Amino acid sequence: MKTTSLTIRGCPPELRNDLKKSAQSNHRSLNRETLAWLERQKQQNRGATCSELAQALIQWQKKVPRKDRLEIARHIEEARQRMNNEHLH
Repeated sequence: MKTTSLTIRGCPPELRNDLKKSAQSNHRSLNRETLAWLERQKQQNRGATCSELAQALIQWQKKVPRKDRLEIARHIEEARQRMNNEHLH
């Protein structure tokens, strides 16, 4: 993988200290720790893929009893109908 140098100017001392402590506890250089923090942020900000959402739904279906799923579906359908009726008026 090709890498590019990155310089960060104006980093607040508190942030640098937090990065430094984190780097030490994770046995990484300050540079590697900064990259790890950026990667974590990137992962947190990305949306879920359809595959991930489908897997989450499958797991949810396994945990929630059928009776409860049907009740939730009924409430969703009622809300959908109310919204459609409000939109038409």
